[in-house]
Amino acid sequence: MGRDNAQVLADKIAGISTAMLTTRARDGRLTSRPMVTPPLASDGVLWFFTRAGSETAEEIALDGDVCATFVDAAAQRYVAAVGRASVVTDLVKARALWTEAVAPWLNGGLDDPELRLVKLEVERADLWEPGGVLVRLVGFTKPAPAPQVAWRQPNAAAM
Repeated sequence: MGRDNAQVLADKIAGISTAMLTTRARDGRLTSRPMVTPPLASDGVLWFFTRAGSETAEEIALDGDVCATFVDAAAQRYVAAVGRASVVTDLVKARALWTEAVAPWLNGGLDDPELRLVKLEVERADLWEPGGVLVRLVGFTKPAPAPQVAWRQPNAAAM
């Protein structure tokens, strides 16, 4: 089921060069920014380029729940992909995904030491068809477990 839905999603976002990626800021407000859209992986994973230390990377580290939206108004294609994101360092994957459309955002290109990837594991996608019909696709990937916070007892000697 997941791969079929991934293919439907891939077909719907094909040719849409820019997505709006929405994350939650430190103050709890939602923040969106444009991201170059590489092709959807067959396993339902969306990849975007970012920089280490960027607001995007910092916000995803705080809360990995994100939404990527895609719009092609002329073709009446409207898509929202929701899932868990993480920021990864993977030069092999970056080389495979690189397009010149990314270059203005990463001055050092593939050699930029700040280059990072946003890995969005899609859990659900909403597609609006002409006439306002909503199609919801689910079952792309297993939801990532929520991050656990490890608490340590304060060192008695340090108190």
